[in-house]
Amino acid sequence: MRILYNYFLASLSFLAALSWSQLISVYWYFFFLELPKYTFAALSFLPGLKPDTKYNEQIFSRRILANPPLVSIIVPAYNEADTILTTLQSLIKQNYPHKEIIVVDDGSNDATPSVCQPLAEAGRIRYLRNNNRGGKSSALNMGLGYAQGEYIMTADADTLFDLNAVTQALLGFADPGVGAVSGNIRVANAQENLLTGLQAINYLLSISWGRALNARLNILTIVSGAFGIYPRRVLERVGGWDVGPGEDGDLTQKIRKLGLKIAFCHKAVCWTRVPATLAAFIRQQRRWGRTLVRNRLRKHRDFFCLWRADFSFSNFWGALEVLFLNILPTYAFLFYLPWLFVYYRQAVFIILLTGYIFSQLFSFGRFLLIWLFLDYKRENIFLLPYLPLYNLFNFCFFRFIRLWAYSEELLFRRSYTDPQVPAWVLEKSPRW
Repeated sequence: MRILYNYFLASLSFLAALSWSQLISVYWYFFFLELPKYTFAALSFLPGLKPDTKYNEQIFSRRILANPPLVSIIVPAYNEADTILTTLQSLIKQNYPHKEIIVVDDGSNDATPSVCQPLAEAGRIRYLRNNNRGGKSSALNMGLGYAQGEYIMTADADTLFDLNAVTQALLGFADPGVGAVSGNIRVANAQENLLTGLQAINYLLSISWGRALNARLNILTIVSGAFGIYPRRVLERVGGWDVGPGEDGDLTQKIRKLGLKIAFCHKAVCWTRVPATLAAFIRQQRRWGRTLVRNRLRKHRDFFCLWRADFSFSNFWGALEVLFLNILPTYAFLFYLPWLFVYYRQAVFIILLTGYIFSQLFSFGRFLLIWLFLDYKRENIFLLPYLPLYNLFNFCFFRFIRLWAYSEELLFRRSYTDPQVPAWVLEKSPRW
């Protein structure tokens, strides 16, 4: 502790000796690439960015409860025998009165059929099976073909839902200009170990808070496949789901191109289990990073085309947000570290330590604001012990996984060999 205290004092002395121009010169990465993230988050508190009250949710809620539209809940499943029963039970118990649950078994070779068939025989769910595995997109499209609902909800087979999740999510359609509603995803196994606790903080910052802000700014570009609801007419207009991976983000881009908004309902909560081992976490993050590059920078690069007749500034800003707050800082950090060693070799540790302290203070402030303004305060306060390590995890580990993922997709298009999609499907899918 004495050593850390001395380094802390040395950091303060180092900062005090710098002029403003020197401060910006030394910490350019923080000022130009990290500080905008915190500033962007602070926008949530501007009065002009409060939720639009033009569309009265209370009136809409009374209307849908008086004459509830049918909601078809599609649950694609591939070897989900260990988790799908609890997922289906949480969906069956939903307080929304008019729903159908459709399980699409995408060729499972475990006990998934024996878990689902008794519920189907009891009339609690509809069970469909695709004997020739086609991937998640294929399963979702198959479910859409059998669904009868005015609204279509997607749910992962390892996710639990709050009792009022469906009802709360439907309130997002009080605005008739909304084409999809994203639910709020929380981490069910946050206290399992250090890794899951750090991921829980990331979910809280990036989903519970980040997506809420993006929706208010009308630049939200992702509705997670774990919990999203769509009007059936919208899915039919865009032709359903294209071949994945990353089919949920891809679908969201297609909906935005129709000129429709994407809403986020933070009170519509589901709980998912995140990877508890480093190997599983790295695989997941590499997959997500690859699909971000594939869909945002390749397939939907027309969001950047200002000359197109259907150009949309909200889509443009949404694409820039992904580029400048995710991809660019990741690569810039790889340049910043050697730059520090070349020009500030003797002070590099103090510079990094000082930057870490400042980013930690900003993160703590943001966490405090989230804790004050969002629900589940008891669950959120349990994350506080993980917070001191979160930025270290983000800077020293998570950032380099993203760098790995972005680079292997940019250079080698590794998403086209993703094992989550059968090889025969990937071979026939378009290459972007």
